[in-house]
Amino acid sequence: LLLYASQLFSSASVCLQLGVNYLRLNKESEAEKALMEANLLDNRNAEVWAMLCMLCVRLGPRRVYEAEQCLFQALRLGLAAPSVLRELALAFMSIDKLQVAEDLLRRSIACDLQTKRSAHPHSRKLLADVLAGQNLAAKAVDEYKAVLLDEDADVSTKRAAADKCLALLASLGRDEELEVVKNIAAALEGEQAQ
Repeated sequence: LLLYASQLFSSASVCLQLGVNYLRLNKESEAEKALMEANLLDNRNAEVWAMLCMLCVRLGPRRVYEAEQCLFQALRLGLAAPSVLRELALAFMSIDKLQVAEDLLRRSIACDLQTKRSAHPHSRKLLADVLAGQNLAAKAVDEYKAVLLDEDADVSTKRAAADKCLALLASLGRDEELEVVKNIAAALEGEQAQ
């Protein structure tokens, strides 16, 4: 349907949606054509630049520099969609660009906080994972704890955060906090069993 619509109406938004759909289907060549067309039609669309960034990351190491340039452009144009920022962070995590991923996750959380009372729990957990990957264990523990205290977080996200938090607290020798998180983990296991 989108392919048909893009033939009838040559607009950046239709081409963007077509490109996103091709990306989801792992059809990178078609995605690149659609996203390049969207960019030609509107080169000031931050989400088009973001999806071009995603595409370049997927295309491998030879396109990482190009991905970073597309990301710069998307951010310069005011990319403020928390889910897109989170998805970009995951892409950069997959190529071990943890500092970039951290920045994107912090932006995602900031955008969430501007529009609602709390950050998306998955963003916080991913940020904690990135911080742990950068050997910033104490900061990672703080983020994992925030996930554990978040009423909006689902049980599986909390459970994953608890497991990683326990490992970090043990490595840091923070025994008192370790016992508290163990109790939370045990309560989560009980919730999952129900």
